[in-house]
Amino acid sequence: MGRLTWESIPEKYQPLKNRLNIIISSRMKSDDDSNKGGYLIYPSLEKAIQDLEIDLQIFRIFIIGGSKLYEEAINSTSCKYILLTKIYKEFKCDRFFPQIDENVYSLVDHLELEKFVGETVPQGKQLDSDIEYEFLMYKRIK
Repeated sequence: MGRLTWESIPEKYQPLKNRLNIIISSRMKSDDDSNKGGYLIYPSLEKAIQDLEIDLQIFRIFIIGGSKLYEEAINSTSCKYILLTKIYKEFKCDRFFPQIDENVYSLVDHLELEKFVGETVPQGKQLDSDIEYEFLMYKRIK
């Protein structure tokens, strides 16, 4: 996640539980607290991916924001899949997920999504209060 995404998480929930939290930031620096606190800080997405794959043997990495990091990730050849929750409602905001290039990524069928995540995923549009959403997965084809 980017620094602003990290800072948007209330301190009592930092770091996010049951996962290694990676913060990509040119402003933040690693310190003793980060090593004890369940998160690591990297100056770039490329460096984080390199260290995670080579040193820690972690090959499934999830990007949870922000918008600049999403864009960098989906434009990286390291990104093989996009797991996306598409929300069918307009919100007043100033940050958006980048456009997915359908010449680079292809929408896969629901069974492939379930196989990838290893569990049952609700299919089609879902409704929570007045918000419709759908779970989708794209696979890199180029």
